[in-house]
Amino acid sequence: MMQLLPMRDGNGYGFLHRADPQRPPRATVVMLNAGLIHRVGPFRMNIELAERLARRDIDVFRFDLPAVGDMPAGGGSRPEERVRIAMDTVAAITGSDRFIIGGVCSAADLAWKLPALDARVRGLLLLDPCAVRGPWFHWAQLRHFVSRPMAGWGRMLRHQLQRSWNNGDAAPAGRDWPSEREFIAGNRRMAEAGIGMYALYTAGVTDYFLHPRQMRAGFPDDSNEPRLRLRFRPDVDHILFVPRQRAEILDDIASWLDGWLPASA
Repeated sequence: MMQLLPMRDGNGYGFLHRADPQRPPRATVVMLNAGLIHRVGPFRMNIELAERLARRDIDVFRFDLPAVGDMPAGGGSRPEERVRIAMDTVAAITGSDRFIIGGVCSAADLAWKLPALDARVRGLLLLDPCAVRGPWFHWAQLRHFVSRPMAGWGRMLRHQLQRSWNNGDAAPAGRDWPSEREFIAGNRRMAEAGIGMYALYTAGVTDYFLHPRQMRAGFPDDSNEPRLRLRFRPDVDHILFVPRQRAEILDDIASWLDGWLPASA
């Protein structure tokens, strides 16, 4: 069941997808919007995810952050505060006290900050989030460089040197990242606190992610922990354009949540 839900402070609204209106859900996934994409997600991804999670007794709430997508600025509070208000709004209706926050790109950047600010956040759904570049990124860059025709080496080298000189390892435009040291330490703290993390890297972020071993540089190395699932899909674009690939990823997300969330009461 889907219902329009006004935000508790009167500023804006969202859509709540209920798995079972008669009882609290196992958890509520809050999907944040990013860039020019509004609350349905790229190619209605958030709605497709809600349909899958309803079968697993997990609710989904989707809303627009101010000044993101086609939403005007306003609300009188920071993005982190808007997410807290969204959780308060949902909790008042459903009784949910366990939230998984996520989204694509800058939405993943915002979600990453939230477990330290609100104990109700128990999981993160990070689609093309921050990453540690490190030696494996530069090794992949070198392999790409030497695989190209020699006639283009000069242009590619000039471009890379200019980028490195001007930007170093700074975050891409429009992204709000911690330092690499803060990212590694933050992921370690969240793992120790039992925060679930799903991280997907696609071909849409080749300016900072090119090699699967970069994941192990940034996230705890514990492949047996069901709360942690890391994926590298160089065949997939940033906004999950291909329906078959989008379905694969959404099924994987649903499986990840189902594998570690407590069962329904």
